[in-house]
Amino acid sequence: MEFASASCTLQPKDPFYLMGYVQRSMPAQGIHDYPQVNTAVVSLAGHRLVICIIDVCVISREVSNQIKKDLIKKFDLDFLDITLTALHSHSCPGGTQSNHNFGAKNDDTAFLTQVKNAVSKTVAACLSNLQPASALIRKTPILGCFSNRNDLQEKYDNEIIEIEFYHQRQLLGVLLSVPCHSTVLGPNNDQCSSDLIGALRNQMAAYLKTSVIAFMAAAGDISTRQYRQSDDFMELERVSAEIFSQLKERTGFSPLSLTQFRLNLLEHTIDYDGSDRKEELYQIQKETEALLADPGLSHDQRKLSMTTKAVIENKLKNQQVHLDVITKVYHLGGLVLVAFGSELSSILGLRIKAACACPVVFMTPADEDLGYFIEADKYGQYYETIASDVPIGFPEKIVDAICGTIKQE
Repeated sequence: MEFASASCTLQPKDPFYLMGYVQRSMPAQGIHDYPQVNTAVVSLAGHRLVICIIDVCVISREVSNQIKKDLIKKFDLDFLDITLTALHSHSCPGGTQSNHNFGAKNDDTAFLTQVKNAVSKTVAACLSNLQPASALIRKTPILGCFSNRNDLQEKYDNEIIEIEFYHQRQLLGVLLSVPCHSTVLGPNNDQCSSDLIGALRNQMAAYLKTSVIAFMAAAGDISTRQYRQSDDFMELERVSAEIFSQLKERTGFSPLSLTQFRLNLLEHTIDYDGSDRKEELYQIQKETEALLADPGLSHDQRKLSMTTKAVIENKLKNQQVHLDVITKVYHLGGLVLVAFGSELSSILGLRIKAACACPVVFMTPADEDLGYFIEADKYGQYYETIASDVPIGFPEKIVDAICGTIKQE
């Protein structure tokens, strides 16, 4: 096995808009921390696996395919060996989401060009600096920082997974899988920031003096909401520092054997006419508007209600739903890497982990973002299932297919 990592800083140009919260209507008012592109390449069994994390809210399939085709042309890579994953901060510029109905203000072609150039630059750097490597892995349960954002008592995955790659004693880079949304900052924030995962990544990179390729795991319904004291930069610093303090002690790692490469490509289609839900949607719209009229509504409730209102309006305008769900399951010997193009719930992620004898690492939302994939018994209870275009029970179908590939081991 060979490994290399590289990082590149992006510099948004004024005026630009922050993407992720419907409440925002004005351009960003500065940059708190610059977005980045962080890339790792793992060369294994004749394949060069490219893992690229981009500090944006979402990447559409159209944009990710454009970038991949450019990489293939430049570097003779295999299309299916490339994964582009959004960090999913809600305080980074737009430009990477051509079909996500976020409005023309997020159509930032200049920023998209920067992203494409940075991806190419970091991939080139990795391919030029591959070194023989060995790997170590650690799972760390994080306490008191994040949870299921709808119910503090609900079971959830709280393990951050770190994979360190070494050439002899030199640390070449770290993969950091974080099972939490990168959303401490709220809609009132008007400064560019990579938010929680970005802040944690930056602290670890400075501490370890290497590139840290950090990304969201199966965390469609996981955030800091239940523990959040505010939604500003002071709170971001508090939460990221607390998580970092639980990771800072560099003990508990074990050897990770990466000796093979097998890819299972899973393709599913969702296609239906949602017009029979009109009355239900109108009722939700009416209830949401009544909530928004309440002056006593809490800050978080108002944020969620405004988002729900926008989601329902969009659903009423677009009754026909067609989604191509593409999942890549990489079997690497002692590790299974799942690149999932949506936001998978924590419980469904745990089901996949339980089916596998070796560690499972999720990268979400990978190559695109089709929204929330939540377990059937939560439908109708929480925002995630209201916002989702995925029919009840379909997420379990995807999970069963992923587990089926794991059982082939």
